[in-house]
Amino acid sequence: MIDHTVIKHMNLPLSSLQKVKPVSVGSQVASRLREAILQGELKPGQRIVERHLALTMGVSQVTVREALQSLEHEGLVTKKANTATHVTELSGDKLRELIEVRLHLEPLAMCLASKRISPQQTRELELMAGRLHQAIVAKSLFEITQIDFAFHRKIWQISGNETLARTLTQLCTPYFAYIMILNSIQQSGHREQLKAHEGLMEYFKRDLKSRVKPHQVLLDALKEGNATEIEKAVREHVLGSWSFLLNQK
Repeated sequence: MIDHTVIKHMNLPLSSLQKVKPVSVGSQVASRLREAILQGELKPGQRIVERHLALTMGVSQVTVREALQSLEHEGLVTKKANTATHVTELSGDKLRELIEVRLHLEPLAMCLASKRISPQQTRELELMAGRLHQAIVAKSLFEITQIDFAFHRKIWQISGNETLARTLTQLCTPYFAYIMILNSIQQSGHREQLKAHEGLMEYFKRDLKSRVKPHQVLLDALKEGNATEIEKAVREHVLGSWSFLLNQK
């Protein structure tokens, strides 16, 4: 029970005290598995055995199953009917499919965001672009990818269309995560597992500075609010980032 006398002496308004939301065990398991995937501890294509995970993490199989369902929704794991669950491994064809859909949805999200964005939100995006530049100077591909994804998610959220923001997040999580996963594998020295993806990794590590300007172009288009320029900026940004893959047959 809240002691209102104590609150009065603390000079705190009741509105400043909010209920603490307990984090479920399933959410904790999902968070740890997500981190293991993004850090490359669980590799692309690796089979995930629910019973083994449950024993290792000291939870029930039901809890693990619920956590995996959350990660499947995010695109980090895949499960086909009546088969085992595996860490998502994206083929070139699958990545191209995701990019094609993104090219249609992201301009809409940006156009909606341009009508709602506040000076504070603009500043937040500018700060993200600054952090991105710092990560690029440090040549931290993992951090670059994290900030890059956060930058885009922020714009999608500003759009005010929750369905669109959720769809884009679900759509893009797998391939932003994929770059982080591959980078972690490369740093761990498991070259054999990376062999099929070395071309993609080298492409992303080449000329990292070129990834700063496109984000500024997106910001400028967002502030201008011209739908034609926004669509052009998004297409140039996405196609420029993934031209290596899109040019492959």
